[in-house]
Amino acid sequence: MTAVDIAILVIAGTLLAALAMAVLTRRRRRRELLSLLYHETFGLCREAAELAEEICTRHADGRSVDQAVLVRHALTEPRTYPGLVPSLWRLPRGLGWRAVEFHGHLCLARTRLATWRSGERDAISTYLLVSALLRSANAGDGILLDCARGLGWRKKWWKPEMPLANAYIGRTERAEPDLMDWGYWSLPS
Repeated sequence: MTAVDIAILVIAGTLLAALAMAVLTRRRRRRELLSLLYHETFGLCREAAELAEEICTRHADGRSVDQAVLVRHALTEPRTYPGLVPSLWRLPRGLGWRAVEFHGHLCLARTRLATWRSGERDAISTYLLVSALLRSANAGDGILLDCARGLGWRKKWWKPEMPLANAYIGRTERAEPDLMDWGYWSLPS
């Protein structure tokens, strides 16, 4: 073996090692991103579901929703989602769109919650808030499933249980069919 052959083998080995390192780094970053997205989505969905249920429980019992309840069930500010846009290409196909949709629903719920806190709490504003919270809690379901699959987890994902909130929305929409809320992408009325 000559010096030229050794040099070619060293260069080829270095290139293969660099390629393997790039692939492994990309996989590690993708797994980290999926894990962050899973855990943040789980927490945000849980918060939205708990707040919707608490509002509907108090509404059904005839009790008012005071500031202590709103502070205890506050919706936290998303941390992963605002920085997700440059990393959308690392996510599995379709997951990026679901993440954008979920973030839109959550922003709408946070906006309606702020308006509901400061304004009059009539039946229409309560319906709009609860429907936005329900949509937020349910929109994370596909994200959680896709992230769990991407991470190789075989356990079940969390699905929100909101019987009182679903019943409240159903009753309100049957009573006033023109009031249907289509989410953050709907045209303003």
